[in-house]
Amino acid sequence: MTIRYEIIDHTADIGIKAKGVTLEELFTNAAYGMFDLMVLRPKKPDSAGVLHKNITINSVDKEHLLVKWLQELLYLFDRDGIIPLSYKFISLNDTELGSNVEVYKIESETIQLKHQIKAVTHHDIKIKKADGLFEVTVIFDV
Repeated sequence: MTIRYEIIDHTADIGIKAKGVTLEELFTNAAYGMFDLMVLRPKKPDSAGVLHKNITINSVDKEHLLVKWLQELLYLFDRDGIIPLSYKFISLNDTELGSNVEVYKIESETIQLKHQIKAVTHHDIKIKKADGLFEVTVIFDV
């Protein structure tokens, strides 16, 4: 089993190093890492509390696409109190992403924050492939 991500320290911020066999797995693991940094996940809701959100994003390259993807998930969390359960990619290439994210909404008073992420940064972001794995370091402004 591949390690999804590892937490890394960064001056006044926090980051993750995400890995994946495919771009889909890399993007998924980066999202899991971001949410695991932010919140203690409450008990999984029953199926009645589960919703689906379609997300479509375009960008100039895969690095900026990843940042925009994480920013969109962070925006949905901040605006609607939505936490993703799973990610399904309909399309993903270097400049376009189409996904269906299974989410659940939790009330703000029940969210147990670990770190309040303000933004996903572009700081030194570069998706690399080595030894059959994609890898990227993402720094978050806290």
